[in-house]
Amino acid sequence: MEVLVSELSELDVVSKALKAGDTRVKLYAVFQGLKEEGFDLSKVLSAEFIRRCQKALNAEEISDQHLIQKLLKTGMSLGGFLSEAGWYDDAEKVLAVSHKLCNTREPNECRIACKFLTRLLHLRTANCKFGSAKDTFREAMEMTSKIAGKNELDINLAVLYGEKCGLLFSLSDYEEAYKYSMKALQKICPGLPLKACVVKRKFKKAELLIKQAMFLAKQHFGCDHPKYADTLIDYGYYLLNVDAINLSVKVYKEAFRTRFYVFGCNNLHVATAHEDLSYALYVHEYSTGNFDEARDHAERAISIITNLFPKDHLLLASSKRVKALILEEIAIDTPVRQKEEEILKEAQELHLASLDLARKAFGENNVQTAKHYGNLGRLYQSMRRYEEAEAMHKKAIEIKERILGSEDYEVALSLGHLASLYNYDMEQYERAEQLYLRSIAIGRKLFGDGYSGLEYDYRGLINLYDSQAEEFFVSKYIGPAVLELIDPNPFGAVPKSSTLHALISMVHTWTRATDGTSSVVLVLFLDYRKAFDLVDHNILAAKILGLRIPSWVARWVCDFLLDRRQRVKLSIDCFSEWEAVPSGVPQGIKLGPWLFILMIHDLHTPGFEAWKYVDDTTLAEVVPRGGQSAMQVPVTAVEQWSITNTLQLKPDKCKELLIDFKRTPHQFDAITVNSKELERVNSV
Repeated sequence: MEVLVSELSELDVVSKALKAGDTRVKLYAVFQGLKEEGFDLSKVLSAEFIRRCQKALNAEEISDQHLIQKLLKTGMSLGGFLSEAGWYDDAEKVLAVSHKLCNTREPNECRIACKFLTRLLHLRTANCKFGSAKDTFREAMEMTSKIAGKNELDINLAVLYGEKCGLLFSLSDYEEAYKYSMKALQKICPGLPLKACVVKRKFKKAELLIKQAMFLAKQHFGCDHPKYADTLIDYGYYLLNVDAINLSVKVYKEAFRTRFYVFGCNNLHVATAHEDLSYALYVHEYSTGNFDEARDHAERAISIITNLFPKDHLLLASSKRVKALILEEIAIDTPVRQKEEEILKEAQELHLASLDLARKAFGENNVQTAKHYGNLGRLYQSMRRYEEAEAMHKKAIEIKERILGSEDYEVALSLGHLASLYNYDMEQYERAEQLYLRSIAIGRKLFGDGYSGLEYDYRGLINLYDSQAEEFFVSKYIGPAVLELIDPNPFGAVPKSSTLHALISMVHTWTRATDGTSSVVLVLFLDYRKAFDLVDHNILAAKILGLRIPSWVARWVCDFLLDRRQRVKLSIDCFSEWEAVPSGVPQGIKLGPWLFILMIHDLHTPGFEAWKYVDDTTLAEVVPRGGQSAMQVPVTAVEQWSITNTLQLKPDKCKELLIDFKRTPHQFDAITVNSKELERVNSV
């Protein structure tokens, strides 16, 4: 190894090796492996090159044009090699000192200087040095004015405009990025504007460009070259945005394999491949909940970037954001509330860290910052912190509208997220409807009626209208019709009634019957086994059709109940078969309690007091001193009604209570339910 390190520490040796294309690619993995062993050859070579350049810049040697030209060639080759490998700091030093060597009074060297500036622009953008990148672009544009020859100028401008497009894209200035991508295209450079075309939803152009870029990269470099992997990354991005998720994952995996083969494991380009694949897997597994692979790639990306860069480097923001999104979905599928809260807290820390990095890099008035606010809003929604979620979404919308205008694609996304919060969690349906409709209008205007992103807003509207329809049907038709039908003593789920009302009614009736009399009160508490779950849909549907409501309303409710199916999720990717659900009143909806009240409304006990509190029924009989109880008669009637309506009394839970203020309690025959004697209790 020492011989290898010694050999590769020689600048002249490496310069010769870089001239051979195949050797150049093989050197990436060698340099990366030695770096991980503690031999940082990129620093050694860049330091030696800078030393030679500084020596050449001395007055005594500046006239040696042969030496200058040799250094410029070495600088271009070495700087490009280090930049392509992701060693940006060393590459920037090499390219910057090389640029100083250029005699910009000479047109030929102006062309070379422009190339150095273009490469500096690329790596400064990639390294998130956006301020320096802007200055570099301005300097490069000034330099192009000195280039003679239209063809030479067009080529330089095409590459320069392409890099400017990349800078603007990183700054989330998509409109300007698209303009520069078109300018680059006009200067003959296919492939450069892909991501800008995707963001602008110009998918046909994007597809043609990326496929042409892939063809050229494969033809010139081969399938195991990082340039081809770069085009695969862009193709994966395109596929992800046109909803070809499965194919996108395959493409990202192929790009990751190539980058890993070329660069090894602890490399920036491998880290970004981990991140891109992680996000694609997150989207791909969204329906299954199996996020282990996606999480692993996100964590590897964070680990690599943390090892290579300072902890406050902007490159960490994106990887942390992806991991936070994955954790949020994992938490939602976690059955243990404490564990769910722990995972969501970790996701919050990652989102806050990403937001902080974005604010430091871009400031408050930037689309990337707004996106992080939106991510926090969705997370707070999952954490049931709805007011904070609302504030985050509103902040995201306000920033995006200020920068992009009120009818931009990004604004539509945030409008949809806030609408979802209002719709599903805050029950602010009118606000949600307005936001959904506005988001849909933007999407249709920008991308047409077939735009796939409209699906989420339409689904939200369907849920919203379904919820409002239920409220409408219950308040206008079902509720009034049921109240008109039932007897005076149902409590619970009935307006202006409660447990307290039921207790007051019972106690008042019983104390009045025994106050100043020698009468006793025999009370029976009846309990049904899984009452809500055993309501037969066909029997309930017949009762619904008997209500004094419009037939179309009755059919709507019956259609909601009948032919229901369900299955059981045993684990992330294990489900039972679908089975019919012929019985049960869905709980957690406004219609449910009213349907159960309707179900039991014809449970009558003539001559006996009765109180119905949803699925609990209480019977009472006032018996004069020395008299006999007839309580078994209504109990038998209730048993028969239960059989007819396929409900099941539970004798073990049914109790008998005797209210008697005499020293010697009255003795009655035992009451039976389903041939089983009921337990007599002193309190309930």
